[in-house]
Amino acid sequence: MLPRFILVVDDDDNLRSTLAMILQREEYRVRTARSAAQAIEILEANLFDLVLLDMNLPDANGLTVLTRLRGLYPTLPVLILTAYPSTSKAKEVAEFGYLAYLIKPVDPSMLLGCIEGLFSESSEPKAA
Repeated sequence: MLPRFILVVDDDDNLRSTLAMILQREEYRVRTARSAAQAIEILEANLFDLVLLDMNLPDANGLTVLTRLRGLYPTLPVLILTAYPSTSKAKEVAEFGYLAYLIKPVDPSMLLGCIEGLFSESSEPKAA
């Protein structure tokens, strides 16, 4: 089976590296971004199977990244990460479709289970 490629977007250096380490242990290929601008640049140049996206980035709201991401890859699964959950935000995010929503701090087993669930609903891995 081809490896799965995941982009982790979060401005918290410790969380970003911890998430990358957890995913790499499960043999996922991981790239990281610390800002919306960096994430969009990476997304425009690479194919991914999944994006883990923090909703509160220093240079833009996560919805800005989602809007751009949906323009590039309409069916790409996205797992939203937030430390500030709200019903209105969850509804707003749900309008983008093909998403999951986890609250920080993220339990690693819950994260991996959610990712596997998203992959079971999506297409085959991307070849790089």
